[in-house]
Amino acid sequence: MLGFFAEKDEFAPPAAARQLEADLEAAGKSADITIFDGADHAFFNDTRAEVYNAAYAATCWSRMLSFYREHVR
Repeated sequence: MLGFFAEKDEFAPPAAARQLEADLEAAGKSADITIFDGADHAFFNDTRAEVYNAAYAATCWSRMLSFYREHVR
């Protein structure tokens, strides 16, 4: 699993992301969780200028494409 989370996300807070990662790994699954420092919920949404982070969005997009190339056929 590949997951991208925001540090300042109250809906899916960092503690929940880390718990998900631990639970997946305990179940024998691989998890690659990234929590972006200072990011708000919806930081990938370019229609919400108040939270959008272009650098983080570009990083997510690039890593997601690489993940898909490696794991999805």
